[in-house]
Amino acid sequence: TSLHYSEQVSLELCLRNFREEYAAKLPTVSTAEFENFAELCRNSGSDFEIVIRGVKDDSGNVVATALMPLKHDRLYLLQSWVSQTGRSAKANHFLVDQIIREFAGTSLVLDFEGSDVPGIAAFYRNFGASDEPYYFLQWNNLPFMVRKIKEIKDGLRKSR
Repeated sequence: TSLHYSEQVSLELCLRNFREEYAAKLPTVSTAEFENFAELCRNSGSDFEIVIRGVKDDSGNVVATALMPLKHDRLYLLQSWVSQTGRSAKANHFLVDQIIREFAGTSLVLDFEGSDVPGIAAFYRNFGASDEPYYFLQWNNLPFMVRKIKEIKDGLRKSR
């Protein structure tokens, strides 16, 4: 099977395939949050642009997609999907390689958005990705006694 890079992939197909494939694997993301994200993508414009790329097989079937918000010279690889057929054909590798080629020589930075999943992090490193640590700020405004109970509970969880 030959793979073909495409700029002609609809937003709706990209969103639907991702949701069908990964919704069960992302139980903390509610249906409403998926819908809010979809609506945000549909209404992109002056603040940011949505760039969608895909891979099609010889029959014209979409076997991989990438949804990437573009803002301030950064293209964020926020959502990618690959079908079983695409996975077998290494369509996701092909897709990321083609995205890099398309935007090479421009001022854009491809931001993989990182991952705590070892396999995904390794996949990104294969393309020369480098770590860009970011700060995590946590604000706890709980009452004093509740905060102390939570600290004890969290300490017990970490000691296991």
